[in-house]
Amino acid sequence: MERLLRNHVVSPSPPDITGTWTSMRCEVRPGPEFLLRKYRFYESGRFELLQYYYADAQCTQPMFTLAARGRVRFYGASWVLPGASEMDYSVSYVTLMPYTKPIAHFLSNKVNATCTGYAKSAWKPFQRYEILNYVEYRSNNGYEDCLDALDFSLHELQLMRLEERRHQHRLRTALFTGDVHTDRQRRREYRPTAFQPNPLLTHLDEDCPVCQSVSNSDEFFPPILPKRRLPALHLAGGWLSSQCETRPHNLRLTRHFIFGADNHTWQASYHHFYDEICREPMFSLRAEGRYVVGQTSVLVDGAYDVDFYVESVGITARDPRIARTLNEWAKGAAPCGGKKEWTLGREQDVTDSKGCPPLGISMAAIEKELLRMDHDQHRLLFMGQRPTHAELNTDIPLPRPTSFQPPLVRCGSEGLTDVNLESEEIVVMATHPPSYGSAGITMATPTLISVVLLAGSLCRLSAL
Repeated sequence: MERLLRNHVVSPSPPDITGTWTSMRCEVRPGPEFLLRKYRFYESGRFELLQYYYADAQCTQPMFTLAARGRVRFYGASWVLPGASEMDYSVSYVTLMPYTKPIAHFLSNKVNATCTGYAKSAWKPFQRYEILNYVEYRSNNGYEDCLDALDFSLHELQLMRLEERRHQHRLRTALFTGDVHTDRQRRREYRPTAFQPNPLLTHLDEDCPVCQSVSNSDEFFPPILPKRRLPALHLAGGWLSSQCETRPHNLRLTRHFIFGADNHTWQASYHHFYDEICREPMFSLRAEGRYVVGQTSVLVDGAYDVDFYVESVGITARDPRIARTLNEWAKGAAPCGGKKEWTLGREQDVTDSKGCPPLGISMAAIEKELLRMDHDQHRLLFMGQRPTHAELNTDIPLPRPTSFQPPLVRCGSEGLTDVNLESEEIVVMATHPPSYGSAGITMATPTLISVVLLAGSLCRLSAL
């Protein structure tokens, strides 16, 4: 069990996932894809999963549902992502149900492209069509596996973490599942190394109207969320991570953004940690520059295309091993920053070196972003999800994201005690601009991963 500050967050291992788990909001996956999830796990290890897919980012126009059955079991503590659980799973039966004639026609053509002649007649709305059957039943079509047609994978079940935390004086339970590769063509081969931005909540959560709507749904009655008018993009002020976030390749971090009220400036701080609850600091990264808000997104309704111009970057070592590694690299041909000695708690500017090679950080002059505002009990800011495998080539800009990271919460929102940061120095940053100098840092003994693993990770600098 783990306890996190005064919020009393616990994470049992092995996780007891028995029960029904649902999406807490309309989820946006790379592509983009818009979906709601309803996962039911039985004590015996069996599972029944429903993924509802939609034509819009508010999940008001259902297109089709994927239903899957299989088995899952706890394998052991994860070495890929410490604090998570490795799971073994198998899928035995998958069906598709379209909801409109155009979608039925589109899906049957997709399946026939992979399984030639499988859809022998025109598919119809609200009919269930089998696309995978291993052993459960004798299929009229015989043994088939047509999942490649849809790039469908449930590898997210390979990595899980159960968290219980106090939420508005009650206990809220969340189930985190493995991340989905941002490149659709690589999803079926990718093994998760982080979590998806949106955890699943128990269907009994009284503070989650979306959860209750999804819980009461089935294939023939997909959930239809109410259309809402999303707030305009008002960025001015500070925004904080509401949880310890994960990124591919075993990265753990919290983020803090400050946007100028009138001058379109931005400043960001990324605090990287060794451990799963963000208490053992590695290093901090500060970036700043200007931004330009473009047009509304043509792919994700309610979102805006925003360009971030990176003008200055600095790094602060928070762990002796990080400082030693940076000092060793300072003697080589590709130093991180200048020739100054790296010491704990003292920031060095790395703008001229265009990042920090030993930490896998590159600095791009411009970063194409996707931003969206929303609200639940708090004001939320969603920023674009970075590619699962990004190239450290600053001359080739990354494509604009089509999905989001975990939301940032507006500073001053009630309930920000859930924010998990490394020290009182960083907590103060919720209301004051970050200032790095020789201020002392409360250090914990780093464990779990090595600096060598960090150096091999891809952490592309931008408005991450």
